Amino acid sequence: MKRKLLSMVLATIMVAIVLCGCGSTEEISDKTPEVEEENSEESVQLERGAVEDGMYVNESIGIAFPITEDMSILSDKEIVQIYGAGSDIIVKDELYTAEQMEEALQGTMCDIMIRFPDGRANLAVVCENMDITANGNYMSEESYKTFLTAQLESMKSIQYELVSEEYVELGGKEYLAIEFQVNQGGMRVRQCYYVRQEANYMIAFIASGYNDSEYMPEEVLETIVDPNTL
Repeated sequence: MKRKLLSMVLATIMVAIVLCGCGSTEEISDKTPEVEEENSEESVQLERGAVEDGMYVNESIGIAFPITEDMSILSDKEIVQIYGAGSDIIVKDELYTAEQMEEALQGTMCDIMIRFPDGRANLAVVCENMDITANGNYMSEESYKTFLTAQLESMKSIQYELVSEEYVELGGKEYLAIEFQVNQGGMRVRQCYYVRQEANYMIAFIASGYNDSEYMPEEVLETIVDPNTL
């Protein structure tokens, strides 16, 4: 199971790297809890979202929220470059399909990554296909948190500390909110996950920011609505 289950972990590290300016990652310990979940749900296939008329909308995962003019949206090519893997399989399209993004990022679709005006905070919408990353073992939010925490805390050069966890409602759906403090070379970053399992996907918002950033990505999450209500 370890082969691909690090996809969301990798996404988290990469978001932190964008903020901290680090150019490399490290090997993550494989001493993680063995958590197996019964696969009792049929697989679904998600589609990419889009930004139109100042709104990010992804109907396939039931998420919509406003994008302000001062926010910077990274292109798909920039996202793949940040991850540093799989870029050679992508064709010349500016916007990749869900399948292309999953292939490039080894089972994970980073649907959108937003950088806030001060450059010290960002927000990513990430969907991990557990048919690929966990060999079809569909994990609950709690089981996923156990894996993430164990693997993040096993790193050496980047220190992750679990601060809190609670269930919250975003756009009418329940997410497990997990907050970490990240310390690398004296630089401290606050990083929060909001994860929800839907069939074979783990859907997550990853909100990251320096402790002194004037922008709080969580404020964007408070504006999430169901696209059907627009």
